[in-house]
Amino acid sequence: MSRSTTAHSGSFSCEVCPTSSKTVSLSATPSPSVSIVAGASFYAQVWVMLEGTSTSEVRIDVEELVSGGRTLVYQKGNATSTSWQLIQANTGGVVAGGTGMTFTITDVGKDGGVPSCVLVDDAQLMAQ
Repeated sequence: MSRSTTAHSGSFSCEVCPTSSKTVSLSATPSPSVSIVAGASFYAQVWVMLEGTSTSEVRIDVEELVSGGRTLVYQKGNATSTSWQLIQANTGGVVAGGTGMTFTITDVGKDGGVPSCVLVDDAQLMAQ
């Protein structure tokens, strides 16, 4: 992971490149801590751009933090372009008692191949 001067907005973005695995991920750390009520919804978005050849599929996973781990609430993907693309996720049906929300941006190689490097910028997670 490194800082890139190619940005969607502002001066920099985060460049994430695979090493030897077929998946590379970037997570919100520390995870935002909020008190969650049943039926709450969240909105997540991130701008991504694949570098070089488009050999990847990028997705965003939004997870509710619950006692003993995480529960996947929503998954959205299919950013496959070498130009800036917005991935958005609207969640619903969150269970009561969660202690927070987090999201992970994952770059997966197409058809079992090694993923491209991906630029990540302007990530947001908001309660609605």
